Amino acid sequence: MHRIRLIVGGVAALAAVAAFGVAPFAPDIADQPVTRVTQAVSLPELAVHEEAAPTSYIQEVRVAKGDTIASLMERLGVQDAAAVAFTGRDAVARELLKLRPGKTVSASTDEDGELLWLRAMLSADEPNARMLFIERRDDGTLQARQVVEAYERRVVMRSASIQSSLFAAADAAQIPDAITQQMVDLLSGDIDFYNDLRRGDSFEVVYEQLALPSGEVVRSGQLLAIRFINAGRKHQALWFDADGPAGHKGAFYAFDGRSLKKAFLKTPVEFTRISSGFGNRNHPIFGYSHRHTGIDFAAPSGTGVRAASDGTVEFAGWQRGYGNTVIIRHAGVHSTLYAHLSGFARGLKKGQRVTQGDIIGFVGSTGNSTGPHLHYELHVNGAPVNPQTAILPDAQPIAANLMPAFRAHAGEMGRRLALAGGREYAQAE
Repeated sequence: MHRIRLIVGGVAALAAVAAFGVAPFAPDIADQPVTRVTQAVSLPELAVHEEAAPTSYIQEVRVAKGDTIASLMERLGVQDAAAVAFTGRDAVARELLKLRPGKTVSASTDEDGELLWLRAMLSADEPNARMLFIERRDDGTLQARQVVEAYERRVVMRSASIQSSLFAAADAAQIPDAITQQMVDLLSGDIDFYNDLRRGDSFEVVYEQLALPSGEVVRSGQLLAIRFINAGRKHQALWFDADGPAGHKGAFYAFDGRSLKKAFLKTPVEFTRISSGFGNRNHPIFGYSHRHTGIDFAAPSGTGVRAASDGTVEFAGWQRGYGNTVIIRHAGVHSTLYAHLSGFARGLKKGQRVTQGDIIGFVGSTGNSTGPHLHYELHVNGAPVNPQTAILPDAQPIAANLMPAFRAHAGEMGRRLALAGGREYAQAE
């Protein structure tokens, strides 16, 4: 009996489906009567649009040699005689005239060319960024002010393979020249970068990038770590400062804690070539044979010149055929001389303490000179010696109480170098 009822139920269900399937269609909508209804509809009032904000334009230019305030303003699109006059007479705004060629200046103007604001980096080489701002107040007058902004420090990792030269490889990897120069300074005692490099040599670097709070990158900072493979031989180093990133007493060390700091930089300037070596030569101006008591590094005018070692400024001024000259007295029996400078670092004076690498002046051609270069001398007990061959002491290794912090830092830098080169990091490195 149960079985029969199930079968009947199934048939009933099929019948229902069949009935739905053959049901007649609804009447065609097109055949239905249509009634047109017209009704007035009230629309909400539309809000009146406010006037568009005034148009402003921003220009950015680089200071050119021979620029005046008027010519700089003109290239910035400023057509504002009052702003030009203000910048020329205001003591703070006139700092604009002290910018060296190549420095960047930004300005905003309205559609009539009236200056809204101007911004310039006065000094990127100091521990903090010193900025010049010229701004228009609400009452329409202009004001100028200097602002010191702390840099934000970013860590950048890069790797490169050498095909022709070190600087070409660094450029291709977007590594700044200042970082490449630090590499040369650090490893020049182990690698002759002009004769020993081989195609296929490679390197990995970790370095600082200094940026303003706005995010604008201003310059590169400290080289933090390097791994350089030259002719199959590995050279490694890292920067360690016990005071942390904000400290100023750091130095380069091997990954086992041995100090790599050289007592004196062999090249206290970013140079293009050695134009004259140490020893006897014919004077380039007067023609007679004489002993050249230093090394001449050819470099573009305005290139920064750095203190070769820690010391005290003994002289900063004009010295006969040497032109603008700086002499630094170092610990013990050493002193260094820097000649033919175009000018001195801001505030440099006799008695001032300087640290290795500090900018003390700028390459020029003052005194008896045939072109822009740095004449550099190293003296021992008052007598000049060849800076490239002089034997000088090394610095002390990491102190025992600092080794735990150093090892942790070395591990972090080792991992970053491996990441830059796409390698697996091995602690034994």
